[in-house]
Amino acid sequence: MECARPTFFAAYGSLRRRSLARQGHSVVHGLTFHGHGLLRGLRFIQNGYPGVIEHPGIVAVEVYQVLDAVVWEILDRYEGYDSALGTRALFYRKEVKLLRPEIRASVYFLGREIPRGTRWPEGVDATSRPVQRSERTMRNAGNCYRRFPGGLSRRKFLVFTGIKPF
Repeated sequence: MECARPTFFAAYGSLRRRSLARQGHSVVHGLTFHGHGLLRGLRFIQNGYPGVIEHPGIVAVEVYQVLDAVVWEILDRYEGYDSALGTRALFYRKEVKLLRPEIRASVYFLGREIPRGTRWPEGVDATSRPVQRSERTMRNAGNCYRRFPGGLSRRKFLVFTGIKPF
């Protein structure tokens, strides 16, 4: 007898923990926080709201386990997702493999026909806090190094986490 595999949801913007309660009782009790993760994508600001497209890049996310399928109806409505429109909707939901943790999770991506906003500013992470000085881009001998948590360079961070570079 096989157990059903758990369903996960990855949030990068207005559906993170700090604002998830606005979605109501059913959503709060239908999800449980699983941890932080990394998603391959490119983040934009769309009229003050974040949006991610499927593109090389790394986006920090919060990962939730879905306990009740009714959550999808509420989240789909909030994100403007209509399965009949597919990728032409404002946002579309797609299950993808996260870079960390290595699980499959559903993510709301910005619709493919929606005009792009402005790129998420460098130096700002997923929690909208300014990146600390030790994490800023530093120049050394003409080469540009992005400092990641713990002072690691991009290359060391990717090796440490086991993520394959693009």
